[in-house]
Amino acid sequence: MSDEAAWVTALNACTYHKILKERQISHDKFWREYGLYDEMIRHSGYPGEIVPTILSRIEPESTILDIGAGTGAFAIPLAEAGHHVIALDPSEYHLSILKSKGECEMICSLWDEKAAGEIPPVDYTLAAYSFIDEGITSFLRRAINHGKKGSFFIYRAGERDPLLDFASGPAEQISYRHITAILEALGIEYLLDGFIRNFHLPFELALKRARNTLRTEEEIVSFLRDHQRLHMEKEILQVAFRDEDMLITIKR
Repeated sequence: MSDEAAWVTALNACTYHKILKERQISHDKFWREYGLYDEMIRHSGYPGEIVPTILSRIEPESTILDIGAGTGAFAIPLAEAGHHVIALDPSEYHLSILKSKGECEMICSLWDEKAAGEIPPVDYTLAAYSFIDEGITSFLRRAINHGKKGSFFIYRAGERDPLLDFASGPAEQISYRHITAILEALGIEYLLDGFIRNFHLPFELALKRARNTLRTEEEIVSFLRDHQRLHMEKEILQVAFRDEDMLITIKR
């Protein structure tokens, strides 16, 4: 199987893309229905130390294109650090939240040939968990070519959360390795930095994270208790999580 074919297989197995295809809904409609995304981000400590690492590698007052900016996990701190940020996202709902938080130029669009033609080259491009295109090789080429000085890609590392396997059944874990395999095939050199986040979510939010579950709430509680992932904090039941992110840095 080719690197791109492996990517497509893994991509179509993930919950997000399954929902888009099965229900034939837009990215914007999905995120409007899944309205707890921004709250999840706040609880999870994301993006954590990834932002200082990126800031240490870019020149002052740079122009940065944030592809798939979402609600501003990267766009806001980068703009606050004095950089000019162009926030690109397919969800008007997410961009409205981002706009309410900070000063970024907002563009509601997919990162396709049309967007690449309309947005002038920038100093750096950044894409964090926003690889939603089956044509991943073309996506990466466009993103890298658009950053005159470099690009930053962020995607998941580590093993799939056992809770997801228990709740929804086992599935292939799509990870940063799919991306680096394609970069290597293209002959593009990169630097890797791994980051670990240990955090807690209120139980109700944890249930949302395991959406489309095949299990009852009681079964999920029992699983989490057996794996010592439950505790009470200020009379609120909390669930322990461990996420791993990989930063891929490409210098031009």
